[in-house]
Amino acid sequence: MPIQQDLEKCIKDTSAFVSNRAANTLMPWRDYPIPQLITSIQRAIRIENNKANGFIIHSKGGVSLEKIVLTYADFTEDDKKIANATLGINPLTSFR
Repeated sequence: MPIQQDLEKCIKDTSAFVSNRAANTLMPWRDYPIPQLITSIQRAIRIENNKANGFIIHSKGGVSLEKIVLTYADFTEDDKKIANATLGINPLTSFR
């Protein structure tokens, strides 16, 4: 599945599980070129309030920004460590 489709799911899940306001901040990202989208996600997963949102979405079975990070090879190992820590995932087990 392309990253843009996962972003759409993330926006819907953010709206459903967190708030419309939080989802609205992600909506402009749909039009970003891939490199800009990757950079935006990298920044967002490092913001403390966003980490709480990612955990909530993940715990309800949704697609969070952190899940996107763990799904695509475009992200760094540091990004993946942050995503794993946010979601409470043991990095020694496979997420996929």
